[in-house]
Amino acid sequence: MPRPREHNTEEVREATYRCFWENGFSHTSLADLRQSTGLEPRQFLRDYGNKQGVFKQALHDFSVAAAHHTLARLERGQAGISDIRESLGVLVGIDGKEGSWGCLICNTSQDKEAMADEEVAAVVQAYFIRIEKAYRKALSRAVRDGEIVADSQRQRRLARSLMSTHVAIMMLKRSGKHDSVLRDIVYQALAAVN
Repeated sequence: MPRPREHNTEEVREATYRCFWENGFSHTSLADLRQSTGLEPRQFLRDYGNKQGVFKQALHDFSVAAAHHTLARLERGQAGISDIRESLGVLVGIDGKEGSWGCLICNTSQDKEAMADEEVAAVVQAYFIRIEKAYRKALSRAVRDGEIVADSQRQRRLARSLMSTHVAIMMLKRSGKHDSVLRDIVYQALAAVN
């Protein structure tokens, strides 16, 4: 009979995804994960497995949290342009330590070691597609409400442009770009939509 876990699983999962988020897959060791969770090496490996498996869980956990925080308004909103403006504003407004980490999905897309795993690459690509679809939904509402005029081809192009703006903001946040630069990028992206 397996021994019961002597720790809070949710806290451990959050600690692992924060460790990967801050350091990236390639720069996170098992020792780093054990330190961030406070678990002994044998206990960590017994309960959570290898680094790759823990990373996949962390990537999943992050994508759920990030989508809730940055895409929910686009996916379920009632407006068009204002949903886009507010969603991009949320990205620029992320501050503190976590803001300087950027986005785990975006960071992972630049990590060759992580992207060598087909399952990880599929999660990353699926998330980028989800971002594009979310902007496409908001643009469709904007067309419906008469805020913009755009046929399906223009909507697709605008959605892709907004997706690239979304990703660029997260990458630039990690690089330390000042929020004024990011606000200028958002301003130009919104100007292109009108």
